[in-house]
Amino acid sequence: MADGELSYKGADAETLLGVAKQAVASLCSIQPEDVKVDGDGDILCSSGSAGVYVSVSTDPSALVFRAFLLEGVKESPALYALLNEINFDLHLGQVYYYEKSRSIRYYYKYFAENPSPELVAFIISEMNDIADHYDDRLKTRLGGERFNELADDEVDV
Repeated sequence: MADGELSYKGADAETLLGVAKQAVASLCSIQPEDVKVDGDGDILCSSGSAGVYVSVSTDPSALVFRAFLLEGVKESPALYALLNEINFDLHLGQVYYYEKSRSIRYYYKYFAENPSPELVAFIISEMNDIADHYDDRLKTRLGGERFNELADDEVDV
């Protein structure tokens, strides 16, 4: 292998999507073929006041997990101090502030050559639990709206 050349190949996009569908299906007690993939290639698995989106990245090959904790949060030094404290305690992924939409997000990228649906389901479940835990605490300290509050608003319109 030449210097600078990656040896990681990863699973192909179709395999990763299939594993993600199997994982979400097992968590939702449905069949993999019934798992919905939106136009952007995202699969949503929602629990409590949080929801985790799973998508496929192809360069390099990975599964990407994203959760939107809060929207409409004002940027401040206290916000960044709080996010740093949370990141210090997290064992999976990281939280960050996205200035463009004034939102707090939770992110993890899983590189795998042979991912198992069981491990992917565990990651989704852990991220949902962590997002559900922190969105309430962050809302109390920083304001904003939780993921499912925004989804409920969209349904009522």
